[in-house]
Amino acid sequence: TEGGEIDCPKCHDDQGTETDCPNCYDSQGNEMICPNCYSEGNEINCPGANEFYDKYKTYIYGQDGSYDSDTKILDADKQRFTVRTVGGDSMADDSITSLTWEIKTDTNKTETYTWEEAGTYINDLNTNEFGGYSDWRIPTVKELAFIVNRDNYNPAVDTEILPNTASGDSDYNYWSSTKTDDSERVWIVNFGGKMGGKVTGYPTSGENELSYYIRAVRGNEMPASVFTDNGDGTITDIMTGLMWLKKVSEKSWNEAFKHCEALTENGYSDWRLPNINEVLTIFDHSKNSLHETFSGLPSSYWSSTARINDKAHAWRTSLGNVAYTGKSTPDSVIAVRDAKVYDSGDID
Repeated sequence: TEGGEIDCPKCHDDQGTETDCPNCYDSQGNEMICPNCYSEGNEINCPGANEFYDKYKTYIYGQDGSYDSDTKILDADKQRFTVRTVGGDSMADDSITSLTWEIKTDTNKTETYTWEEAGTYINDLNTNEFGGYSDWRIPTVKELAFIVNRDNYNPAVDTEILPNTASGDSDYNYWSSTKTDDSERVWIVNFGGKMGGKVTGYPTSGENELSYYIRAVRGNEMPASVFTDNGDGTITDIMTGLMWLKKVSEKSWNEAFKHCEALTENGYSDWRLPNINEVLTIFDHSKNSLHETFSGLPSSYWSSTARINDKAHAWRTSLGNVAYTGKSTPDSVIAVRDAKVYDSGDID
């Protein structure tokens, strides 16, 4: 806490041996037990603290791992998925979105397609009734972005759920079905290379036409967010159960956490910095802009999602694009809180 020592639960060294975590300091510069904890060999923030600083006196509480959010639809948790095989065709069922994802084979995992060829690939899956189904399609950009697992790197997915995902030093872009505000450009999501997790728009034809990967999906499209301006400086999304604060600030990534955690607005004190998938929901990708309910607010925002294997950068979104940026760079900060207003069974 501010100026005081905190015991760190279950800290480990790089070999996984439990130990006191050394060389950390509180906000006053006093040495304290360091929240340098690990889970399955990966460094994480220790839970249960209201305020933590690293040895550089940088506020670090409030990253994705600090919360167990009710908005599981936005978290690529392996518990969501069940893998099954029908007639030799493997699929992953998502219990939250009710979508079923194609699992690539060892022979087709490296095949790429132009935009026109991607449509032919989908038609072939349906003609051959892959997995016993004939309603496969190209996923929307949000459906595709929401299966990115940024706790993994190259490929940025859980390979136990989606094996044979192409990876390597190059970018591994996958087509979505979502057009940008330019009808000749489509949003793509990167799952590998140096930019695994990037979301951006690319041409579908012409001299700049490129070939990308494809992962088919079936099931009803994920519904778009439904925003309500509450008239009190907040906006509620009844689809995700998230409440957004319209009061926006500009901060570095490290300061963004402290800012959001300290907010007491509209009678609530549980505001936080949104993760990258949550902040994507406030953008209308078909218009390359914020949803109209957020009209007048800045067009780019920090997320709470750090970039794996890279202490200097974190993920942000601008006009629906997702890329990483240096943590010391100032950017807009919008706070969010969990305000679930429905049960998932209430919405068809």
